Amino acid sequence: MGLLDMQEQLVKLRQTVATAIAEQKLTEREYNKNLAEANKWQQRSQLARDKGDENLAREALIRQKKYADAANTLKVQLDTQTNQVRTLKSNLIALEEQISEAKRNLDDRS
Repeated sequence: MGLLDMQEQLVKLRQTVATAIAEQKLTEREYNKNLAEANKWQQRSQLARDKGDENLAREALIRQKKYADAANTLKVQLDTQTNQVRTLKSNLIALEEQISEAKRNLDDRS
């Protein structure tokens, strides 16, 4: 692969890394939002139970479970994205090193 090809690949890889990081941050925000909602509904359930309103407590637990389930699903997705970003960054560093090496070799020939 020539230097120009590697530089073109580097541009594409940087774009891929940027997109992956943006998606990871979006997933992380959604995860945190669902986690916060689950905690909020857990607290509301406890308040309703403390006031003796079992129906309201049960409804709050249903909502808490919905948000907790969503958070758990997002956590798995977030972990996968985190690993992908780590791999992409590693690939980016390796490609940058290859380009640097190729440039040094060209300079040595001059």
